[in-house]
Amino acid sequence: MEPRFHLAESKRAGRWLKEHFDDPYVKGSRESGCCSRASFMLLEIDFKDTLINPGLKSSISMPP
Repeated sequence: MEPRFHLAESKRAGRWLKEHFDDPYVKGSRESGCCSRASFMLLEIDFKDTLINPGLKSSISMPP
């Protein structure tokens, strides 16, 4: 059976995974319990600039 990925592709994938898990937004989203990196980034932006008003309905799932 042949390997599913070529060696170069698996190195690239491994490098991407390392960069992904070293990303501060990915780490922050895991620590705070956010569903995704994007929702954590929105919370960070809102904390700095208060873009989202309380009670505003959103399609993004954020922790309470």
